Amino acid sequence: MRTRDVFKGASAEALAADYPIRIRSAREKMNLSQKELAASINEKWSIINKLEAGDMRPSDSLVSKLERALDIKLREKVEEVHIKKQDGAQAMTLADLLKEE
Repeated sequence: MRTRDVFKGASAEALAADYPIRIRSAREKMNLSQKELAASINEKWSIINKLEAGDMRPSDSLVSKLERALDIKLREKVEEVHIKKQDGAQAMTLADLLKEE
């Protein structure tokens, strides 16, 4: 029986690496304090502080709230990585994958 790729055709998105900068820049552009932003999305001030410092990774629901409130994108599309499969070769190991990159 042939297996199917459950990720094929799905658009994968990941949190942008520079999310703390994006959040702070957008908040400052809107002339909001951290406390005002926190109140507008019903979160604690300390959460916004930790996000902007890069000390905390936001949950998906928090990302959605921030994107709506600040009118920004915090998610980026992730490109697929294609690995060549060698015919008749042994199964690929994690070490083999690291060598490919």
